[in-house]
Amino acid sequence: MDSQGILIESLDGRAVYADLNSNVGFNPGFCIKGGNSFAALSKFGPEYHFETGLYADGSINKKRERWKAT
Repeated sequence: MDSQGILIESLDGRAVYADLNSNVGFNPGFCIKGGNSFAALSKFGPEYHFETGLYADGSINKKRERWKAT
């Protein structure tokens, strides 16, 4: 768990509700995603689309975007 951290505290900073590796510096996720996005855009071009498959064992309610297992 050294690659993740969280700090939840009260607005006035007097009470700490959760603390995990809050003193460790991390690369922000958006920076890494931006670099990956730029590399994919450079490699594949702006018209490329990745396909994602969806497999479900049960019925899918498209209106509510939920699925019910059978």
